[in-house]
Amino acid sequence: MMVMEKVDLPNDNTRKCMVENRKQVFGTYKGLIYCRSIEEGKEICELVQKVISAEISEKIPVALKRGCSEYATTYPAYAQIDQGSAVMDYKEEWEEIENLADRELVINTQPCMNRKYEPQTYSAADAQAMLGWLKYAATIGDESYLKICWRLQPFQNVERPAPFHAVEDE
Repeated sequence: MMVMEKVDLPNDNTRKCMVENRKQVFGTYKGLIYCRSIEEGKEICELVQKVISAEISEKIPVALKRGCSEYATTYPAYAQIDQGSAVMDYKEEWEEIENLADRELVINTQPCMNRKYEPQTYSAADAQAMLGWLKYAATIGDESYLKICWRLQPFQNVERPAPFHAVEDE
């Protein structure tokens, strides 16, 4: 979250951070930034990689992907974003559903939050989320949390589906 604040995005794109605990999905911690085009995504990847390399490690991967992991698993062709690759075939029956959604739902193209990502605007909910991340790190054996926090009691009955290994170990 703090790294996300240091990335000055031209369109103040919506972004979020999460822990990954799905067995079929790679990674442990994730920061997601929502882009409106592949070109915008490529530009943002470069910006983010510079900040992550300077703030954390050059070994942390930054990737561009299309759609959510579940959608890409169901429709692998959709996930392909290589130059020259065709987007998956669009099924005509989808148009009716999409038109209904477009008519019935108000889609806000502005960022989800009405604030900039600034440390002085951290709320109690932000602090609670950060504590949750730190406890999750303790739970899965990621001791990097000790750099910013005291030893925490791990969550009970929670485990990482795949073994954790630090980026520095790779």
